[in-house]
Amino acid sequence: MKRKSILTRNYLATSLVFLAGIALFALAFSGLSYKHIIDDKRATISATAQVVANTSGAKSVDAELSDWDLRMTISTIAEASGTHISICDAEGLVCSCSDNDVFCAHIGSSVPLQAVSKLAADSDACLLTDMGGYYSGERYTACGTVKDPYTNEVIGYVLAAADIESITSMWQSFFGIFVIIAAIVITGVLVVYWFTVKEQLEPLKEMAAAAKAFGNGDMTVRVSGYGRTDEVGALSEAFNQMADSLESSEKQRKEFIANVSHELKTPMTTIAGYADGMLDGTIPWENRERYLMIISDETRRLSRLVRKMLDISAVQNKSEDAIKNSRCNLCETVRMAILSLESRINAKGLEIDAEIPDDEIVVKGEQDSITQISYNILDNAVKFAYPNSTISVKIWKQDVKVYVSIKNAGDDIPADELPYIFDRFHKSDKSRSMDKEGVGLGLYIVKSLINSFGEKIVAKSENNETEFVFSLTQAGE
Repeated sequence: MKRKSILTRNYLATSLVFLAGIALFALAFSGLSYKHIIDDKRATISATAQVVANTSGAKSVDAELSDWDLRMTISTIAEASGTHISICDAEGLVCSCSDNDVFCAHIGSSVPLQAVSKLAADSDACLLTDMGGYYSGERYTACGTVKDPYTNEVIGYVLAAADIESITSMWQSFFGIFVIIAAIVITGVLVVYWFTVKEQLEPLKEMAAAAKAFGNGDMTVRVSGYGRTDEVGALSEAFNQMADSLESSEKQRKEFIANVSHELKTPMTTIAGYADGMLDGTIPWENRERYLMIISDETRRLSRLVRKMLDISAVQNKSEDAIKNSRCNLCETVRMAILSLESRINAKGLEIDAEIPDDEIVVKGEQDSITQISYNILDNAVKFAYPNSTISVKIWKQDVKVYVSIKNAGDDIPADELPYIFDRFHKSDKSRSMDKEGVGLGLYIVKSLINSFGEKIVAKSENNETEFVFSLTQAGE
């Protein structure tokens, strides 16, 4: 089944909501506007009836209600107000009409006097009626009473009326303009919204393509930020950071596999070669002890490699909470690490210059982990120190931090090798030739443990001195 894109779904949903909102607004607007126009027109009709009634009463002093001047006056008022005006006498006989026809058919007609007088009693009333057939159809009609200005006697009535078609035609014209404007606005909004959403979702399409590329093994793909500083720009930046991390992890994984393969292959090849040589007689029987010793050494080397790999796995599986909640007496731990290397230190004629405070310094971290850190760095220092030289161990406090320095005298680590000494399986050619027992994982384990504490370790090597300094945080009371 073909899937709809986010753009299509989002656009359709928003468009439906928008159109529904416009439709409801149009419905409410049309109802309210129609009611407003009707009410306004009825008020105009009522006001017109009263004005004409007052005018007719004033003119009745000098003229009859059928006077031609009065007809011209009400014709003008009728045209201005959009109404039809009729004047009848007190008996209901129509005397004047706003039609311009001299022989208007309305003149001489009769209107239902009872209905007219009842309507005229309420000056604000405007009813929908045909006045007993006087009009050809129902019209909104209002009545005004014409009174003699001196006697206040009722001498006639004024009928002001407007048909429904004239009112609705005006409303239809008004509503038609509204519909046209609304259609233009809706079209413009939907077009702009389509291109805006499409532009916003473009990075997502690129990210989807990049993710597929990652799935196919291409770790070099990146997405462009489009120069945006909004959430999409932040997402693009985060995606690229993730891609960098994945590429780095993949590179490390490949290097790790290659290094493990190399480290395993070398001793296994040696073991197999010498074992086969003794079995097939290539190696003389009298030399077997020498080659069995080589096989034993290579087997121990494989064992050390496996143990280091297990140590790495243990570091990676340590609980963050367990690390943060553990406490360790740093001074005592470093002393014990030095004592565990005493036989090797003495065998090489090394001196230990230890500046370790007598008081306890309690730091955050697991004792086993800190012991391993100290042991691995000291082991490295002993391994590469000049015979009969001095190894310096120093612990000091600075604010809430505690620093440990381990320094030995020996050949410098080349400057181009120094940035990589904490990488897995990294050993320079020179150190590799000197260190037959190492597998290149000791300092990697140290770095991993230090990082798990949220601390730092640095190394410098110059003038035949190599120093490692790492930090820890003092534990609270």
